[in-house]
Amino acid sequence: MNINTLATKVKPVNETHSIKEAVISLFLANQILKPERFNELIKTSLKEKFQLFEPIIQFQFEVKNPLATSATTPKPEVLNNIGFKFTSFYNGAPATVLQGQNDNLNIRTFISYHTLKYTRWDRFISEYMAIVNSILEFSPEIFLSAISLHYIDQFFWIGEGDIDLSLFFNKDAHSIPNDFFNAKVGQYSIVTERQINETRKYLDRLEIVVDNNQIKPSLTISHNVTQPLSDVISLKEFVNTTEFMDILDKAHAHNKSFLRDLLTEEIRNLINLQPLL
Repeated sequence: MNINTLATKVKPVNETHSIKEAVISLFLANQILKPERFNELIKTSLKEKFQLFEPIIQFQFEVKNPLATSATTPKPEVLNNIGFKFTSFYNGAPATVLQGQNDNLNIRTFISYHTLKYTRWDRFISEYMAIVNSILEFSPEIFLSAISLHYIDQFFWIGEGDIDLSLFFNKDAHSIPNDFFNAKVGQYSIVTERQINETRKYLDRLEIVVDNNQIKPSLTISHNVTQPLSDVISLKEFVNTTEFMDILDKAHAHNKSFLRDLLTEEIRNLINLQPLL
C-alpha cells in the first residue's frame, strides 16, 4: 500500500510524527522533602518555562470484604503535599509537565518531565537537562536508583470497519507473537528483562491498546525502557556525566530501532521514522 492510500485510513496524532507524549523519569532512593517548597522555582529559575505550579494530593482508599466486615464504606484518606507539578501551556492546552511525587501507594518516588509537543530528540533532551539542573540547584540532596525513557505513539483510524492491525505491525517483528494479529483483546502488554553486560540490565515494556470505539478509533503504542543503576548515586554528581547521557541516548536509540522492527515500512514512512545515523 502506498503512503497516499495509507493516509486515507491512518492519521498519526501529529502531522510529522506519531509521538503523543515523551517522558524521562528519575526514580529516587530518597523521598522528596517538603514538596510544596518547590513553588519557589516558578518565581525564579523555572518562571520562563512554566506558568502553573500545583501541589499534588493523593486519595487512599481501604477496600474491605463486605462479607467479613461492616458494609459501611470507609472514607478515603487524603494525603496532602505528596509532590509537586509544574505545567506550561500552548494554545490553552498543557505542553510540558514537570512533576515530583512520593507515591506511597506504589512505594516509589520519582521526578518526571513530560512533553506533549515533541519535535526532535536533541531539543527534548536539551530542555530536560536545563530543567533538571535547575531542580538540583534548588535541591541538591537527590539520590538516584533508576532512569526511564517512555514514548507514547498514537494513531487514529479513519478507515472503514475495525482497525486493521496488519497495516501497522510487521508480522516478523521480534517483540510480538504471531497470534497477536488474531487476538480479539483490546490491550496487549509484555515486560522483558534484557542484559546489557554482566552487571547491567534494563527493563523493556511494550503496551499496545486497540480502541475500536465508534467516535474516534485509535491505536496506542507505549514503549518504556527503564535502566536500574547498580548502586544508589547522587544525581548532582551523575547528571552531567557522559554515563548519564549515554543511558538516555541509548534508550532513545533502542526506542527507534524497536519501532522500526515493530512497524510496517508503510507506517514508518508515514511517520518519518528514519534509522539512526
